[in-house]
Amino acid sequence: IGRIIDRYFIRHDEAAGAELAWHVGVHADQNDAHQCLLGLNKRLSHLSWVAILQESDPYVVIILPEPPMQNALTFGQQFLAWGAFFLFTILAGSSWLVVQRSGTLMLDSTNLLDSVIWFAAPLTGSLLMASELRRMVGSNRGLEVGPLMPIGIPFLLTPSAPIWPFAIIASMGMRREDLLPFKQRAHLAAVSLTAPITMIVLGTAMSVAGLLMTPTSVPSLSSIPASISLNPIANLVVSFLVPADEIALRSNWLHPLGLAGVGLSILGWVLLLPFPRMPGDRILHALLG
Repeated sequence: IGRIIDRYFIRHDEAAGAELAWHVGVHADQNDAHQCLLGLNKRLSHLSWVAILQESDPYVVIILPEPPMQNALTFGQQFLAWGAFFLFTILAGSSWLVVQRSGTLMLDSTNLLDSVIWFAAPLTGSLLMASELRRMVGSNRGLEVGPLMPIGIPFLLTPSAPIWPFAIIASMGMRREDLLPFKQRAHLAAVSLTAPITMIVLGTAMSVAGLLMTPTSVPSLSSIPASISLNPIANLVVSFLVPADEIALRSNWLHPLGLAGVGLSILGWVLLLPFPRMPGDRILHALLG
């Protein structure tokens, strides 16, 4: 391994902190240490090793075993998981409509169809788009980050009085990003930001559209409605289109599309929090080094 490193860097003494680590410099005819690292990793990939370059003076090259890159779930298992999530969102959307349509049931065909069109399909489609965009961003940077997996429940407590009516409660990646060999910290930030930003943008757009589609007249309520607040960005956009008192009024029987948008944007903002193993934590590491 030392002889291979000599082809790309000038090795000095051994560095502390790892079994295979050296202080290194770049050759006189090569000014870009990053390009040297790319060449070294291309060579080491045939031996199932990966090199990490720490920014210091001099640089430190650490050699580690290449982490496993297989998905935790097969394609069939992922399909079943997404299908179960879609079913949960249908039930959650239908239970939201039952509150607004007195005398109807959650399993009524009208409620189920409207839930599919205005809640389940937009929410699931937006998450699929976020997952695919994240995969594409990673692929363009030489990383197979794998798809996202949504985690949802149909409702908490009873359908008529849910604590959390949005169905989705979390999303997780199929591959641990802390085990992936990111070539640059900027790549880590780009991959980590893609899904949350996509959720916030699509969720905000759906929230605005849903509020505009919500009628001002009181529907036939079967129970006391739950007032749903839009995120600050969506609220600012809507304030230019709808009077403030109307916004508060419509929020009491928000259209299912608006409900899906609020839930999606909440998840996007939560993922940006710097909690361990969450995108926000990885973005913080990318910024701080």
